[in-house]
Amino acid sequence: MMVAYLALLVCLSCAHAVEFEQGVSVVRKDRKERSSHLPALETGHSLLQVATRAGTTSSEHAAREREHDPVPLFRWLAERKEREERAEQRQSEWRERRGEWGAPSISLCGKGEANLGGSSADSKIMSRAMKSLCSQKRSALMQAWVDPRFKGNFLRLYSNGTNWIDEAFINYFGAPSESSPFARETELLIESVHEFSDKPIVVFDFGKEPCKVSHWTPERFPRLVLLRAKPIQEGVSFNFNKIRAMLLAKARTGVVVDSDQFVFRGADQMFERTRQEGGADYPYPIMPVHWMSRDDGDALGYRVYKFKCPDCPKRTMRWGHAHPTFTYHALPFLGDLLAGELDNPRHVLDTTVNVPEDEDALNVGLWDVGATKQWCKFDVPWPSLFETYARLDADNLEGCCNYKDDKWYPEGVPLMFFTAHAAKDTDQARRIMAQLRKLKADSPQVFHAGSFYDKTSDVPGPLPCLM
Repeated sequence: MMVAYLALLVCLSCAHAVEFEQGVSVVRKDRKERSSHLPALETGHSLLQVATRAGTTSSEHAAREREHDPVPLFRWLAERKEREERAEQRQSEWRERRGEWGAPSISLCGKGEANLGGSSADSKIMSRAMKSLCSQKRSALMQAWVDPRFKGNFLRLYSNGTNWIDEAFINYFGAPSESSPFARETELLIESVHEFSDKPIVVFDFGKEPCKVSHWTPERFPRLVLLRAKPIQEGVSFNFNKIRAMLLAKARTGVVVDSDQFVFRGADQMFERTRQEGGADYPYPIMPVHWMSRDDGDALGYRVYKFKCPDCPKRTMRWGHAHPTFTYHALPFLGDLLAGELDNPRHVLDTTVNVPEDEDALNVGLWDVGATKQWCKFDVPWPSLFETYARLDADNLEGCCNYKDDKWYPEGVPLMFFTAHAAKDTDQARRIMAQLRKLKADSPQVFHAGSFYDKTSDVPGPLPCLM
């Protein structure tokens, strides 16, 4: 068997000469990045030994070296070639798409540096946000193309040729077709913004293939800007596209809404409140408090979902729900947060904490910088609660949904009926929206501790969250 393997190696050596040389180059060039996967090319070790050891445990190394088994080398070369072919195919597809769409409508990087133009305060702050995101490998993630159908909306809503929009709801999604549940949820969200809000909505399609929904038109949705962008790198959760969307939108004030939300009257006031609470003096996003505390020390409800993280910074507030609002002053924080998630190994800001999702990263990152502001719950957890609200049924709301904990919110979480979350059943959501249309414009929208209030300023305080 040993002789047969060596004979095979000799016979194939010429055919694989180029691959061997490329293999050496890759190991040398990337050994620092791939040190956890490929051993360093040390003096006295042949390429065969190094490549054979790649991807094996230390206990396997010695056994493989004793046997001089060349099979892992060929497997590694084949897998590497397959990865290169897949990457080239993806690049070819994107070159074709870029040819169809023309130049990027929004490009935050150029030749390795922020490509923003001008000397305005917002552009200078965006340049700081891009400091770790404009490398050769990452700059493609910082580009977006307007769907040609919505070019007119883009030019009208983004001001003075600067490619900045003053304020907007911001959403991201990916869907394989217009019949996908994700496309239907996103459509419901866009409809709700056009019915119950006066603000624009900027939607990013981060899917592997563009989702072409034929009945999304600028005539139907005059305040929609639809953009396409490259998928996020493999191994990173799709939900970190939320951070990309917050950067790429170039919004001076933004309110992030997920596809499974719908917007109701009152949501527009979150823009002015965000400008008041955010800004240069508080350069961070502000999230609404989560309906679960996720606190390791909470003795009340939902302890099964507690977030254990012994290496995390000290908590500075209760767990927040990843529906942030922000001003452009928060963009450097967001850029650093995204850059850490694209690193290998991943980490949240300057910590060594590795988390799987965007909500985890936002919470840990805000604790790390000592942030203390969070909104009362303007993203009501379930659409069905809007039916209870429409009946002004205070007893049922207090009985089901005070979301108390024994540390941060012992008196319960105030609810502001501005948006609904978890609207995955779009038929149910449309029925509820039909009920909401019938409500008077001056109906009370705030609930806390068993009572409804006409205005946020009427709620007795002090409160642990912002209204």
